[in-house]
Amino acid sequence: MSPATRSRRTRMPRPRHRREAVGRQASRRVYVMCPPTHHAGAATDAPRPAGTDDGPAGDSGPARSPAVAGSAAGSAAGSGWALTEGFRAGSAARAAAGGTAGGADGAGYAGYAGYSGYSRSLGPTGNAVGGLDALSGLGGLGGLSGLGDFGHRGDLGSLGAESRAAGGAAGGPPESPMEQWERLREVLLRLGHTVSLIPPRGGLPGMVFAAHAATVVDGRVLGARYRSMARQPESPAYLRWFADRGYRTRLEPVFAHEGETDLIPAGSHLLAAYGPHTEARAHAEAGDFLGLPVVPLELTNPRITRLGSAIAVLTDRTIAYHPAAFSATARERLARMFPERIPVGEEDTLAGGLDAICDGRTVVLTDRAPGLAAQLARHGFRTIAVDMSCFAGLGAGVRSCVLELRVNH
Repeated sequence: MSPATRSRRTRMPRPRHRREAVGRQASRRVYVMCPPTHHAGAATDAPRPAGTDDGPAGDSGPARSPAVAGSAAGSAAGSGWALTEGFRAGSAARAAAGGTAGGADGAGYAGYAGYSGYSRSLGPTGNAVGGLDALSGLGGLGGLSGLGDFGHRGDLGSLGAESRAAGGAAGGPPESPMEQWERLREVLLRLGHTVSLIPPRGGLPGMVFAAHAATVVDGRVLGARYRSMARQPESPAYLRWFADRGYRTRLEPVFAHEGETDLIPAGSHLLAAYGPHTEARAHAEAGDFLGLPVVPLELTNPRITRLGSAIAVLTDRTIAYHPAAFSATARERLARMFPERIPVGEEDTLAGGLDAICDGRTVVLTDRAPGLAAQLARHGFRTIAVDMSCFAGLGAGVRSCVLELRVNH
């Protein structure tokens, strides 16, 4: 090697922190979601979505076969729900035809035969007639008092109406919970992720909050155990769905916690809440079953009762979190685990900003936390803000509606 070459190599900087130099790196994720539903009707499982090429988790991606059931079939059977591009486009005619109209021109996802109401026609405001309560959107949730602990008020029947009133005041068309949920699903699909669908069950409107139902790592499915009696049937419904898809290692736990919103895998560790929804004894049970060392984190702010509302794990070394939600010991533990910590203010936290998901590069979060979105952008993350106003009054946001199937090995 010549002296000139050695000199040139000596002057070159070492490529330290390469990831930060070239930008954040995304990875493909696998998620599970459950459509919103009102609680009328029998608690029966829907058929598996037609045209879905089920892998181990019943995968559903953006390129699927055309619809096999539209509004006519769904309404005639009394058990149809449709996920269509018609919701996103705001076209009553196309949504009324279910996935058939959307799939025919390549603009829609498959229309699925399954559960009550969503394949029926849309009213003049674009809300599903019969599928969602025409006056209150999520009005059916009001029948389950156990869901009152999502937010700071127990009357849930007015949430959809408030969302629609806000939409009208802003000059835009009012939205339904189904529209907002479908838009979130579409965002994940367009990012290249896989989204599997679990059919909703009558009488269990809380199933839409998929992350509350389980924690899944390396094919091991740890169900949730709710303190609320009204929500206890939700986790077994998810466990049965996983069993039908070949997940043999499952556990219905003994001790209370609410799935991935209280037990969050972070690299080779499990962040475990200690708060109103989670028993301390659940930590050892979860750690032993999932094979992950547990990092207990005590929540001390009475306004923030779930770990998923206080912290967002962005990468193996980066978190966004609200420091005031945690005890001093918990903050010290987080400091040792994550060299890059983005502190988030109370306003964005209470708006549900940390109820977000990240694929390593892109953070999908509520549009009610613009300050947090700006912070994340300054730290090199791409952000996509979505309207989750129909769920915000329940203390739920993006992460609550999405369960991630994680692979650590």
